Amino acid sequence: MREDILQALSELIKEKTELKAEKVELALLDNAEKNIGKIYDDIKAGSVILNKAGAESQNLGKTVILKAEGQLEKIEKAAKMAKELGVDVPKIKEYRNSLKRAIEAGKDLVKKGADAAKL
Repeated sequence: MREDILQALSELIKEKTELKAEKVELALLDNAEKNIGKIYDDIKAGSVILNKAGAESQNLGKTVILKAEGQLEKIEKAAKMAKELGVDVPKIKEYRNSLKRAIEAGKDLVKKGADAAKL
């Protein structure tokens, strides 16, 4: 009889231990679910930031292009006037190249901004 009681007690203790282990596992799963939700919230926030930055980059790139093209027109007029006067202005070529690079950089900003805004 005493052995039966000890056996029953042993089984109760074992069941209680198993229940505690299952409770711990469930708590870990609940915690994991919350953390996964937070991770996806961070991903969403990052996408919003990239989208906004992408739009700003596009606008800035378009502004750069407009300004550089406008300045390039002025440089071309100055080059034409210098040529008509028979004057050589070495800086004109340097400025022209610099403005062409600025236009390309502006186009690159627009393209990269569009790519970022898609995310």
